[in-house]
Amino acid sequence: METGKLLRELDLGAKPWHPGNADADHLSRMLSGREAREAWKYTPIGTFVETYVARCSSMPQAASLQSLHIEGASQPGVTVTELADLNAEDLRSVRAALAAVDAKRYPLAELSTLHNKSGYLIKITGALAQPIEIVHHDGEQLLLIDVAEGASASIIETSEQEDFGSAVTLLSLGAGCRLVHGRSALLASAMHVSLLEAAVSQGAEYELQQYLVGGRRRRADCHITLDGEGASVTVTGAFVTEDGAHLDQQLVVEHKAPRTASNQTIHGIGMGKSRSVFNGRIHIHPGANGADGQLSNKNLSLNPGADINTKPELEIYTDDVKCAHGATVGQLDPEHLFYLRSRGLSESQSRSLLCNAFVRSCVRGPLTASVTDRFTACLT
Repeated sequence: METGKLLRELDLGAKPWHPGNADADHLSRMLSGREAREAWKYTPIGTFVETYVARCSSMPQAASLQSLHIEGASQPGVTVTELADLNAEDLRSVRAALAAVDAKRYPLAELSTLHNKSGYLIKITGALAQPIEIVHHDGEQLLLIDVAEGASASIIETSEQEDFGSAVTLLSLGAGCRLVHGRSALLASAMHVSLLEAAVSQGAEYELQQYLVGGRRRRADCHITLDGEGASVTVTGAFVTEDGAHLDQQLVVEHKAPRTASNQTIHGIGMGKSRSVFNGRIHIHPGANGADGQLSNKNLSLNPGADINTKPELEIYTDDVKCAHGATVGQLDPEHLFYLRSRGLSESQSRSLLCNAFVRSCVRGPLTASVTDRFTACLT
């Protein structure tokens, strides 16, 4: 079916918190435009649109709010407000945050935020004693998180979306704040698409720990912008694609200010007849003198039928920088296997031990136990 006709089946009425154009034909042009085709060249975007429309058409209007669970919001320094209840000042900031999302590059996120009936704004203004825990269930969610200047917090965001999930999370980090953000999607969802955007201000520190498994179709976009001098981000991630699974990850880090730093380390394993895509891009803008950007993506292929696509990119527009990027796709070392076999381990035990060591070198933080259990189950 033609995309515009499909989208006209959805309720895309105007939302007070969204500044975008809800016209179905306009959205259709973005979903089929050059930017979308390039960004989705390894994953057919049409399949996502068809599934999205089918699921949303049958979903109750209150499903979005019911399918997002937040804990830790009652502690001092945290306020949580539904988008429908925002005051005038917060409404302006939410509209500005949504307007900053590149709709041409992330057209499914634009569709999701226009269709979503509501969402939440979480404001963090102090040093939190306990983490904020966010659980996504089946459905579509819109979440904006504002971390104030000098604040510090830990957020644990997990997906339990088995059938259909669309999640958009927008972060704003104030000057000098610190945020540790653990994210996981460990269920082999039928269809799951997510966008994480983070804007990091002067001197702020953002640490992202992200762990994924493939699904029938899973797309995970992550876009981090270092807006202020001395801002930094560390990304640590690991993923496994089991037989028949598909996972497409797109990671962009933009250095827009002087003396910003980014370090990204992601390990992945492809099993059976699966497909994984990883595209990591570091973009150094003019004037971002002294920027330091590092990216490493290492992959293990455990089966000749595992399709692994990895593409690290550097885009640099200033001379005074220190950048490096690299990607590898390989197999288990026969000598390592032989050594473990000579110590009494079976073939399967040896392979499992080496694979677990490979991905666990990138697993840390509060999600370590659940991620380790899930990856071990995949690799055993």
